[in-house]
Amino acid sequence: FAQLGFRLAIDRVDHPAAFHGRAFADLPGPANDVLVFVHGEELSGAIDNAQHDRAIPRPDGHIGDRVFIAGHAGLVGAALERRWRAAGFNNLLLRRRGELDLTDQAAVEAFFAREKPDQVLLAAAKVGGILANDSYPAEFLRDNLVMQANVIDAAYRYGATKLLFLGS
Repeated sequence: FAQLGFRLAIDRVDHPAAFHGRAFADLPGPANDVLVFVHGEELSGAIDNAQHDRAIPRPDGHIGDRVFIAGHAGLVGAALERRWRAAGFNNLLLRRRGELDLTDQAAVEAFFAREKPDQVLLAAAKVGGILANDSYPAEFLRDNLVMQANVIDAAYRYGATKLLFLGS
């Protein structure tokens, strides 16, 4: 990340309550341009429960920021969308897989060149359940790594000021 010009903060989360009331600036580390949350399944399972909606990070930045939420239709991404909207962020850039294939580098490049998001919330992933993950482990890993690389690279090159990367 340093070679890309980003600074990095890593937070290990074992339970959704560990996120309660935390913002970008509250996280450990010298700076918070890139946040990487390594978490267990407890977070994913609780994120859509209204009681645990506070488990996701609080929005940060300017209300007028253009915010790309990759994976907004998924469990975690939908919770991020709700949280950012509730905080007054209405300039959300939302694309479903059929509209933007994050494994297609040229498509991601064109999207970032056109939209120039200020913030990127990366919650997108190829998922398929236990049987699919067991049957095609290399394909899931490859596709997820390609998505992550494409989005993180484009976020850097097109000047995003915040990158929230959620991965497990």
